Amino acid sequence: MTDILKEQFNRYKYSPIGFFTGVLLIILTIIVPMDSFIEKGISTYYIRCIIYIIVIVIWLIIWYKTKEFYPKNDKNKIGIFVSITTENDKQKIRIKNDFIKGMIDIAKKNNYGDLLKVICIEDIKAKKANEIIDRYILSYQNAVKSNGEAKYHSSKPNILFNKFIKKTKGHLYIYGAIKERQDEGNKYYLSIDAYIRHRPININISNKISKDFQAIFPKEISFYSKYESKGFQFASDVVFLASRYMIGVAAMISFDPFTAYTIHRGLQLDLQKYNPQPPNIKYISEKLNNIIADELLQQSKYYYFKKDYDTAKRLIEEAIKFDVTNYNVYIFKSFIAFELDDDLRKALEYCDKAKAVANGNGTWLYNQAFLYMYLEEFPIGYNAYKLIKESNFIEDNLTFTECISFNEDYIKKYPMFYQSLFILGYLYYFKKNNLPLALDKFELFVDETNKLKKFKFLRDKAISFISDIKKDIKLQ
Repeated sequence: MTDILKEQFNRYKYSPIGFFTGVLLIILTIIVPMDSFIEKGISTYYIRCIIYIIVIVIWLIIWYKTKEFYPKNDKNKIGIFVSITTENDKQKIRIKNDFIKGMIDIAKKNNYGDLLKVICIEDIKAKKANEIIDRYILSYQNAVKSNGEAKYHSSKPNILFNKFIKKTKGHLYIYGAIKERQDEGNKYYLSIDAYIRHRPININISNKISKDFQAIFPKEISFYSKYESKGFQFASDVVFLASRYMIGVAAMISFDPFTAYTIHRGLQLDLQKYNPQPPNIKYISEKLNNIIADELLQQSKYYYFKKDYDTAKRLIEEAIKFDVTNYNVYIFKSFIAFELDDDLRKALEYCDKAKAVANGNGTWLYNQAFLYMYLEEFPIGYNAYKLIKESNFIEDNLTFTECISFNEDYIKKYPMFYQSLFILGYLYYFKKNNLPLALDKFELFVDETNKLKKFKFLRDKAISFISDIKKDIKLQ
């Protein structure tokens, strides 16, 4: 009898059936055998009943707390939670001892012990955990499609998911199920999906990252049970590779290029053992050089703002070795050549290289135009700003704002760099139609350069613009 109850309890541990099965086990294995012994000390029956009720209440509290308990990630570690439902005890053992342990072993082999932690959600809780994640994702997707994100935040799936996240403190959740079928021989089918946490980002960027994850993460892995040892080893290897890629991307999105680089560089070295590479591994491999270059670029910027210029220059040189077609790396190299090396011709050379791989991004043109103004090659610089007047690319507003901020700061730092006054006036006039600000900058430029012959070309342009602006203001 008790053996049957124990079997039922283990199967339905965290359901109401499990609770009541536990009550029966307590009665049969504790209360009944001990009642005659307790009766010698406490002869009053109803007092003993109160004691037994207290025992059952304690069991209820323990059961409920355990039911709501999930393993928790360590502080300052990236938590990878694995939640796989199984059909029998054999599969539970395989998932724990082969699949999850395989991921843990790979993490140790790559010296990720201080960085990553792989955590197993036991099978009996995996179903609930998987439902929480699935319902949250479905709720979010429906909210995005219907523009109902305000209601989504107060929805039950979102509330339950946030509670789950607070309990586990994980970053990547790998969830799914394993099945075993007679399919031309006994065969395992491991169906999995993944959810990764990162800071809120633009929906277009989010969609792009989602497509990346869908392309690299293996939705189903199957192998014959006679090869189960190698099969689970392969599964854990491939899943952990995809997981490292995803975690690195999430770290980069969350402004941590150092962790991102550590993970992605180690991953890149690991991928060399695959020859030929499966489609999802090949997809990762082809993207990593560009991604690692971006991570080194962000590290370089970090050290530049920390005024560690030697490290900043070293890292930007490393970045270009990983990807000679990285647009943003060339843009920053142009800035470094101008700001740190005082090599304007080299800065222009990097602008040309950025132009060659710009793919419609016009930031290089803003840089080039400024550099020609700095070199006092005013007709060329002016023509470049005429092109900027007509430009309209995705990051145009951001680049305009950065350019305004840079020139405002530059004229304060170098009061005799009058070109910045002209640039500010031109951009305010032609890019934002801000007539008062444009007029102010142009008039100040004319006053400051009135006796300087070298500025005649720009001064004549500014005088013409001032006349036009005053006419436009009167019409208004």
